[in-house]
Amino acid sequence: MQEDLRIGIVLAGGMTKGVYQLGCLRAISEHFKPEQIVAISASSIGVPIGYSFLTGRLDTVEAAWKSIDIEKDGRFFPKYSGNQDILKQVGALVGASDELNASFYATLWNFSKRNVEYSLFNPLPEQKRREQMVASISIPIFGKRQWLDGATYYDGAFLDNIPVYPLVDAGLDVIFCIYFDRREYLFENSDFDQRVVKLNLFPINSCLMENCVFNPDKVDEMITYGYLYCKEKLEKLVLGKTREEIYSALLHERDNHKVEKRLTADTLMTALNRVSKRFAKRIVK
Repeated sequence: MQEDLRIGIVLAGGMTKGVYQLGCLRAISEHFKPEQIVAISASSIGVPIGYSFLTGRLDTVEAAWKSIDIEKDGRFFPKYSGNQDILKQVGALVGASDELNASFYATLWNFSKRNVEYSLFNPLPEQKRREQMVASISIPIFGKRQWLDGATYYDGAFLDNIPVYPLVDAGLDVIFCIYFDRREYLFENSDFDQRVVKLNLFPINSCLMENCVFNPDKVDEMITYGYLYCKEKLEKLVLGKTREEIYSALLHERDNHKVEKRLTADTLMTALNRVSKRFAKRIVK
């Protein structure tokens, strides 16, 4: 039965492209009950979006996107991570009475210890959640460093932009992974990967500058695209199917693409620290 499926969601970082995730999440919520969403892991802009999904505040996030004043704040998205007004809005997404009915992981770069941390928000008090959410979107150079528990933290997407790692052993049946490049990755291992619905074919240019420039007039268009695209994928690969049929459809789709090894924190930091031999560690807290 589809009602028995245990669902996980991975929300990658993507700056302005995060708007597409709003539409995808609305499509997912139409076909699965809240209690079926067992775990969410997010990086960068995906963190406030994923948290708001679990707390029923996606409309608030949409309104925030549309309310950005480009005359006052500019269009260059990375600078928003240093904008105190915008950071206050992000922090305000955390409420004192928030109940998270699914495990929620935020990816953080512990700059002091040179590792990536996947912080489980569920046991954290309100202030800790707020601080870590702000840290999760703090881009080096543009954003102010976040000093938490005696260490400097930044946006964890720099080390793991598609944070599937915390969900590998969560006992999930289907994982919706929303990311923003067109490569077909093998996530972690073949057994886990065959349960991943990869949502990555968005109408975006590979030009870095284009992806950094925000246009509030396109928010509705991007949300609609994300919704319709995700709904089409659901109907093709998941809805009305048994587990075996879902996995067969996902395997067939994977076999029709060139699968690539993904760059993770381990390989990235190994390269960066080749001389000192200090390697990245992946820590689920």
